[in-house]
Amino acid sequence: MFSFSSFRFLLVFVILTSTLSINSQKRIVKDYNIHKMSNSFMDNISDELYKITNYVESDGSFHIKSEINTNEAEVLKSLGLTNDFDFKLKRTSKSYIDSEVTYKFYQQYYKNLLVDGGGYLTTMKNSKLVKFAPNLYLDLNISIHPTLFDLELRNVLDIDNIMKKELIITCRFGGKSKLVYEINYFKNGNKKAIIDAHTGEIYEDITTNTPLLASTFQYGTVLFNNYNVNGVSHLSSSDNRIRIYQGININSQPWSWDTNLIPTTTNLFGWDNGIVWDLSKQALYVTEKVDNIFSTHLDITFPEIRVGTYLGANAWAGPFSNADIVLGTLNNNPSGPNFALYDIVAHELGHVSLYNTPLYYTPGNQNATLHEGLADIYGTYVESFILGSTDWRAGGENSLIFDKNEKRDHTVQYCYNPSSSSDHEKGKAISHWFYAITVGIPGMPGMPETTIESIGSIEDSKTLVFEAINRLNDPYSGIFRFKELTL
Repeated sequence: MFSFSSFRFLLVFVILTSTLSINSQKRIVKDYNIHKMSNSFMDNISDELYKITNYVESDGSFHIKSEINTNEAEVLKSLGLTNDFDFKLKRTSKSYIDSEVTYKFYQQYYKNLLVDGGGYLTTMKNSKLVKFAPNLYLDLNISIHPTLFDLELRNVLDIDNIMKKELIITCRFGGKSKLVYEINYFKNGNKKAIIDAHTGEIYEDITTNTPLLASTFQYGTVLFNNYNVNGVSHLSSSDNRIRIYQGININSQPWSWDTNLIPTTTNLFGWDNGIVWDLSKQALYVTEKVDNIFSTHLDITFPEIRVGTYLGANAWAGPFSNADIVLGTLNNNPSGPNFALYDIVAHELGHVSLYNTPLYYTPGNQNATLHEGLADIYGTYVESFILGSTDWRAGGENSLIFDKNEKRDHTVQYCYNPSSSSDHEKGKAISHWFYAITVGIPGMPGMPETTIESIGSIEDSKTLVFEAINRLNDPYSGIFRFKELTL
């Protein structure tokens, strides 16, 4: 006969053994989103780590016990890091939910070389470390001395000049750590290559421009407060922080930000002198308004923004993390419909902000899909504040450009299609989700479970999105990882 006292004993036994298993777990099964070489400390959790945390999650992150006051150095020591590793602060951001919380992301280095994708994110509450989310590569016992140099690298790529080169360590190719060069160069467009520093094998060779085909309309007569020196006005913001470079040559790499391209005038009445393009004037007008929303509503500031204008039908974010964008026009007409539109400029500057998160952009990969979807959210959100509402269409103010821009209507249901070759199209899985949680979607007749309820205003949706961005600790994150961070 099973008595109550027996049941009570069994219950206590289960509780004790369950607690024991949590406190003594040595190996944590990794989440499928985590790189198999990252966070190797999860294979054998140290006693030192359990002194400061109760539990290690499947992505390697853990909350610090409330009674423990510790810091990053002590945590890293408990993870078994040697003096070969060091870290540099790359991002500090305030929580959109809790004013007492601050996030800090640190980039990982091994013997002074950047470790691709490596680093950790801390959550601080009132200056106290409360959570540690690592994405660390610890098994890096490799030589940091390359055997290939510029001449060999130029021969491998069949180019005359290297724009930018950095020696880094990566674990993304072949399942083991490799010493590689990350090289930016120009050959039929901006390119970035990852090349083995010993064998010359090209692991990755991609185009790094991030294009967005979109639309604009004329905003009528506007007023400028321009940067002025000795009676000469420049087509720049009054503090000379936002500058327009008219007629930039996008085929000359790196892009030449020659100050001679900045239009000037001594006219005391205006810019309508027939020399300055309507495109260029509109680019400054729109960028100033967009930059203001980034600063006041998103707490994102850019030290400077360089905007190139050219007679081509496209829009670009620069290949590096600088706030450099290029805006074009339809039919090579500098006075016609152009790409200096609120949601387009915000989309491009959104890419810049994401680059600095950091969230990398690898065309065809999930991080590029996430990049495009989030950039569309930047565009929609900023447009809604400037215009007072949004049409939920990327470049929807001009039907011709909207049609050319893959008809990216965020109100239309879209399911992620990994076979699509367009990162913009695949990104609609994110932008449509943002629409759905903001506006809500009625369910099918007789199927109330298919209803999607609005979580509130676009501000509430923005808060959810940007809090998830704050928590990104892997620069190669994709849409599935982002989904988990929003839950």
